[in-house]
Amino acid sequence: MAPWSVLDTPMAKIHQHLCAFHVVADQHGRQIQSHHYCSCISDFHQCTIYDSDLPNARLIGIEYLISEDKFNSLPTEEKQYWHSHKYEVESGVLIQMHASGIEDDDSEYMTGTLIKNPDLPLGAPSLMMSYTNPEMVDWELVKKRDQEYDVNTIERSKARSTYLDLKYPKNEEADQWMKSGGQPVQFVPAVQCSSLGNSNGNGKEASSNGNSS
Repeated sequence: MAPWSVLDTPMAKIHQHLCAFHVVADQHGRQIQSHHYCSCISDFHQCTIYDSDLPNARLIGIEYLISEDKFNSLPTEEKQYWHSHKYEVESGVLIQMHASGIEDDDSEYMTGTLIKNPDLPLGAPSLMMSYTNPEMVDWELVKKRDQEYDVNTIERSKARSTYLDLKYPKNEEADQWMKSGGQPVQFVPAVQCSSLGNSNGNGKEASSNGNSS
């Protein structure tokens, strides 16, 4: 048997480190800094998400990023689980770590999960979303992140405004969790474990508990 090497594992395909903040879909006031380690699989990205970039960071979820065209092809029922990245890209809140330039995540959607218990992932997974407007943002969290990593969210936003099409409309079928009058979008715990293990690429993969247009 050949010696084990990280080069022979999925970890070797991770090529991007993003930092942003996630919001629990049915608890809008609950936010968490999220470090995404992403790899490209065919025409979508898949990311493992941690609560920090330190060696002892906890795995808190997974996230899939797809193009707007692929999102438009999803069944109507499926679209309720996906969210946009238009605001967090334009605002500078979403940053690419360890990069000198300013990234543009283009047209993408994500879903994810969160650890609810501080010591052990217990209970059903939670659906996580992204900021859609400045009123949602906990700017103290953003300020703390910026100081820690020596970045400037406001300056990034100004720079991105010079090349992003800010008038490009957000897909109205995304971010259904924000629409008033409806029930909070969240997963319904399944009885059978096989249902929780669904990895069909639609963003409903169960994990530790927990577009930009």
